[in-house]
Amino acid sequence: MKTFFTLFFSFCSLLAVAQAPVNDDCAGLIDLGVVPFCSNPAQYTNVNATTSVIAVPAENIPACFNNEADRDVWFQFTLPADGSIVDINISVFGNVFGNGTMQMPQVAIYRGDCVFGGLAELDCAAAPLNVNQVSLEQFGLTPGIPYYLRINDYSATANPNAGTFRLCVEEYVPDINMGDVAGTESCSGTLWDSGGPDGDYTSNENLNFTICPQDFHQCIIINVENYNTESGFDYLSFYQGEDVSGVEITQIAGNGQDFQVQIAAPCATINFSSDGSVVSDGFQITWVCSPDACVSPPLTTCADPVVISSLPYTANDLSNCFSGNSINGGPCDSDEAFLAGNDYIFTYTSPGDECVTFATTGTNNESGLGVYDACPSGPTANCIAGTGFGISNPTLNAVFLENPGTYYIVYGSGDDCSPFNISVNTVTCPVVLPPASTCDAALNIGGCSTATPQIITVLPGAGAPGFIQQGVNQGCLVFPQQNYTFFYFVAGADGKFGFAVEANNPAEASDIDFNVWGPINTVEEVCDH
Repeated sequence: MKTFFTLFFSFCSLLAVAQAPVNDDCAGLIDLGVVPFCSNPAQYTNVNATTSVIAVPAENIPACFNNEADRDVWFQFTLPADGSIVDINISVFGNVFGNGTMQMPQVAIYRGDCVFGGLAELDCAAAPLNVNQVSLEQFGLTPGIPYYLRINDYSATANPNAGTFRLCVEEYVPDINMGDVAGTESCSGTLWDSGGPDGDYTSNENLNFTICPQDFHQCIIINVENYNTESGFDYLSFYQGEDVSGVEITQIAGNGQDFQVQIAAPCATINFSSDGSVVSDGFQITWVCSPDACVSPPLTTCADPVVISSLPYTANDLSNCFSGNSINGGPCDSDEAFLAGNDYIFTYTSPGDECVTFATTGTNNESGLGVYDACPSGPTANCIAGTGFGISNPTLNAVFLENPGTYYIVYGSGDDCSPFNISVNTVTCPVVLPPASTCDAALNIGGCSTATPQIITVLPGAGAPGFIQQGVNQGCLVFPQQNYTFFYFVAGADGKFGFAVEANNPAEASDIDFNVWGPINTVEEVCDH
C-alpha cells in the first residue's frame, strides 16, 4: 500500500507540471470579446499545448503552418456590431521587446463553429525563420459574428519554441506616405517616404510625422525596415515629443535595414530632410507601442551626462548610436564636425592644476573628441582641447585642467554612429605656458641645462595684428602672421643647440612656422633685433 501511494503521488505531481493551457482546444478557447483588444506582455502561453483535431487530416493543419500544429492554442473575437471596424490587424509578439518567450509564432484565422469540420480557414501567417513576431491583416470582415484564432510556434528542429506571447487584434491602419498626414494616434502602422512603396522621394523635402499612441505605453518602438537615401545629405531623424523641438535621439542616412529606435515618451516625431540634388528609393518604417519600459541605453546630454566620479576611469563597449544629438558645434578652432551627429557626453569635476589624458579605442574612422569648461553648446564654454574630426581612436594627451570645476568631455562621430571604449587618467604635467603674442612679453624658457624641461606646451596665442611688419621684424615668416608666441633663452654654455616644434595633437593637420633671431646681447634688445 505504501508503494502504491508513493507511485500515485509522483504521477499526480508530473501531471500538474505538464498541465496544458485552458485554451488547448477550440472548445476551451479564450474569448477576447469585442475588438480592438491588446493583451499584456506574456499574458498567454502555448507551453504544454497539444495538437488540435478540427477536421480530417488533409484539412487539419493551416496552410502556412509548416506542416505542424503541435502546440496550438485558441482564441475568439468579435467585431463591433455597428460596423465601425471591419478591417483588422492581428499581431502575435513572442520573444521581442520583452513581450514573451515564444519563438517564430504562427497564426491562422477561422470562421464557423467549434465542432469537427465546422471551421473554415480564412487566412494564416507564419513568422520567418528566427523572427519572433508575426502580423496578419484581414479586410471586410462581418460585424457581430465570432472569428477564431489558432496560434502555434514553429520549430525547424526537434526542440519546441513554445512560450509566452502577447496578442493584439486592432483596427487596421492603412500605410501612410510621409507628407500626406501630419501624424497618427495609432499604436502600430507603416510609414513610407513621400514616393510610397514604388516611387522615390523628391528634392528639398523637410517633412515631419508624429506618433502619439492613445493606448497606454511607456515605449514607442520604431523599426526602419529598410532605407536608401543620399549618404551625408538626406537624413531620417528621430525626436522625443510632438515636434522637432524635442531631444533628437538619432539620425541615419545612406543604406541599411532593420534599424530600431526606442523612444521613451508619450509621442515620437520622425523628420525627413533632403537636399536639392540626388534622390533615392527612400524608406519603409513600422512602429508599435509597448506598455513596458524601453530597453535602449539612456540619452547623454549636458543636463544628464555620464559622470566620471574619480580617476582613473575606464568604460568599454559604449556607443553613441542612441546617445542623442543635443550639441551641433563647439568653441574649438579645430574641426568640430564630430559634434554634428550623436554626442556621448561625460563630465569630470577636477580639483584644478592637473593634467589628464583622454584615450578612445575601437572607434570608426570618422570620430573626434573635445574637452570644454562648460557645455559646448552654451555661450560661456571655452575650448580646453580638441582632436578635430575624421580620425580613428581620437586621443588627447596631457590636457591641462588649470581651474577647479566641472569639465565636459564629448565624443562624436559626425553623421555616423560608432562604438567606442574610453579611458581617462591623470599624467605628470609638462610645463604649460601662456601665449606671449608680443615681443616684450617673450617667455623665458631657461638655459641649456639638465633642469630645462624636455617638453614645453604653449597654449594657442591670439596674435597682435600689425606687430609683425615686412622689412622690420618679419624674418623668415610668411606674411601676414596673426597667431604667434615669442620665447627667449640664455645659453648656459658655448656650443650647438636645436629645437623642434609640433602641434599638441600630432594627428591634427597644422601649419606651424618658426623664426630665430640672435644672438642678442641683453634681454632689453630682444624686440629691436
